[in-house]
Amino acid sequence: MPTRLRPADYQALSEIRYRIRRFLVFSEASAREAGVEPRQHQLLLAIRGLPDGATPTVGHVAERLQLQHNSTVELVNRSCENGLLEKRASAEDRREVRLQITPRGLRLLEKLAVAHRNELRDAAPALVEALMALVPEQHERGRAGRPTHHKSNAT
Repeated sequence: MPTRLRPADYQALSEIRYRIRRFLVFSEASAREAGVEPRQHQLLLAIRGLPDGATPTVGHVAERLQLQHNSTVELVNRSCENGLLEKRASAEDRREVRLQITPRGLRLLEKLAVAHRNELRDAAPALVEALMALVPEQHERGRAGRPTHHKSNAT
């Protein structure tokens, strides 16, 4: 792997940063428009999107959000006050607090998730192109072995 970056690498890195930032600006504005803090939306998504078998605890979501534990506790408390989350003691270990999204939180998350999925679907081609510019040899190998799919009007 070359240690020196080509001008195209800088362009690709810049494009990736630009595309991610545009999505984050969209995400933050969407959350505020829905009446929640962007981090509250991220918290709901982190809980709802935990991998199978993961327990929705402050520790797990702090890791997923890349926040300090105490910052996550404050975020959880604000989200509870806003009616988005509930804290429940674990049946197995009463010291462990589990987080549960309320029906209000689920409705809000669904609305935001649909909008975010649509935004990402629109942005994906340009982001993928920029990402692939950083790994041109893998990109070409993938193209060579990938079958061509054509849309058909048949139902």
